[in-house]
Amino acid sequence: MLVHPECNIEVSKLADIVCSTSQMINYTKTHNKLIIGTELGLLEQLKTKYPDKEIIPLQNQMNCLDMRKLSLEDAYYSLLNEENEVILEPIIQEKCLSSLERMKTLLKHNKQ
Repeated sequence: MLVHPECNIEVSKLADIVCSTSQMINYTKTHNKLIIGTELGLLEQLKTKYPDKEIIPLQNQMNCLDMRKLSLEDAYYSLLNEENEVILEPIIQEKCLSSLERMKTLLKHNKQ
């Protein structure tokens, strides 16, 4: 059973693996029978991509309300109008910056 770290602690304790979305996707590539506690959108994507695998939802009503609060259009207008600024603590900024720098480096290497 795979679940996201956002699950409540009782569910996380019962899970075999607590992991990110990308880790769930990678795990699904190499395993044929899974119980997954994630958004139904990801579950449907996995079932479509791997139709021969047995992928069972932990619950039938798994919707992350936080993920559904924003849309691409909301993000676009927020950037366009310079609204809804998010201010992070310096230590978080440093961690984010190092991740962005690694992504830029990987992107440069992939283009070559």
